[in-house]
Amino acid sequence: MIRRRATGRLLRCLLLLAVLGALGLQGVEAQTSDPMQQAATEVARAWAAGGDRAVVAHLAAGRISLHLEGNVSAALPTRQAGVVLRDYLRGYESGEVEMGRVALVEGSSERGFAEIQWSARRVGTSQTLVRTIFLGLREESGSWLVDEVRVLP
Repeated sequence: MIRRRATGRLLRCLLLLAVLGALGLQGVEAQTSDPMQQAATEVARAWAAGGDRAVVAHLAAGRISLHLEGNVSAALPTRQAGVVLRDYLRGYESGEVEMGRVALVEGSSERGFAEIQWSARRVGTSQTLVRTIFLGLREESGSWLVDEVRVLP
């Protein structure tokens, strides 16, 4: 009888751990060994927190393509793109993000993309806005960096 109880408890604990593990894989809390997924998750977390410096730290060298809610900026040098992103993010209070798909571009091992759902309020308003963020990612010297940002209304 004691053995059955111990086995039952063990099974319940394992089931609870499995459920908690499955819940932990949702949103941006998931831990992964995939470097591209990890980079996209770090950018998403920084974006949600309004951490403009942390987002800018993930920009690729060279030119960055920005499309912020219909405003198209041609491919900008990294520093200029960082300033534009900083100004954009400062217009919002910190929000929440949920990771969507993160994958390699078909036929490439050096290009990828990430889709993020972002909910935040504009500074000075009470209405929560939901936006979809697409990140273009490329591998540079073993790191995945952002070379394109599209924010869709």
